[in-house]
Amino acid sequence: MTSWILAMIEPLYIKRQILNHEDIQRWAKSQGFTRVVHRNELHITQAFIHTPVDTSRVTPLANELLLQWEPQYFRQIVHYGASVSLKFFDHTLKQRNRDIHALVEVPESKKKKFRPHFAITYWDIPDLTHCEPYQGDIHLGPEVIMPLDPHYQVQEETI
Repeated sequence: MTSWILAMIEPLYIKRQILNHEDIQRWAKSQGFTRVVHRNELHITQAFIHTPVDTSRVTPLANELLLQWEPQYFRQIVHYGASVSLKFFDHTLKQRNRDIHALVEVPESKKKKFRPHFAITYWDIPDLTHCEPYQGDIHLGPEVIMPLDPHYQVQEETI
């Protein structure tokens, strides 16, 4: 009974680690970034539902995922909250986000528009008008359900 109650009161956070972080860091350095999100923390958020949901209804996918660079799908470097992020389109990630919302029965009014992205940096932001979006593949690890830590601080790395 207790585990069911705990599952119901937790927000849902699912991420996929970026496995080819060296490629992302090389690209970031070539674009003028000097301090980036640490390689062990570089990830894409697959789902982040702020309201309490039954997290036991979602089984994380164990497969890796390769997002191949396709010129017809846009990629853009943007200010996203406090970060500078690479925003992009991917149908598989978008559909999985919809499926997760359906599994935990999130009301339509509580759903947020899903925009696949990953944070590059929160520090020492270069002039973005001269930055070209990353055009390589993005290799993602399996989904991981994480507890939310309200005191969490992103770790940085100098490149």
